[in-house]
Amino acid sequence: MNRFLVALPLAALCASAVAYGQSSARPACAPDNGGLTLPEGFCAMVAADNLGAARHVAVAQDGTVYVAIQNRGGDRAGVVALRDTNGDGTLDAQERAGEKSTTGLAIRNGYLYTATIGSVERFRING
Repeated sequence: MNRFLVALPLAALCASAVAYGQSSARPACAPDNGGLTLPEGFCAMVAADNLGAARHVAVAQDGTVYVAIQNRGGDRAGVVALRDTNGDGTLDAQERAGEKSTTGLAIRNGYLYTATIGSVERFRING
C-alpha cells in the first residue's frame, strides 16, 4: 500500500489548517481511518495515494509537504512536493523532482536538502 496517511488528534488537524491559512473547518477523517487502528480521540485520512515507497517527510512553512521516495519495487524515486490547494485536507497538487533514491530530507533557510545513497543535495525552495 502506497498511502500517505495523516493521523493526528482531531484538534491538531484544525490547528494545522488554521496555521497555514486554510479554512478553520476540520478535514474529514476516512471512515476506516485509512486502514489504521487508532486510539480513541484520533482519526486518520488519506492525504495522498500512490506516491511510492515514502521514506521521509518534511513540511515547509507554507504548508508544502515534501516526501522522499525510495527506489523500491519499481517505484519512481526522487522527491514529491504536495500541496492542499482547496483546504479540504487532501494533498491534491503534486510535483516530482529528481530520480535518485532519496533517503533523507531537511528544510533550512529556504533550501530543501536531500540525502541520497552517495550525496547530499541542496535545492532552493521557490514559494
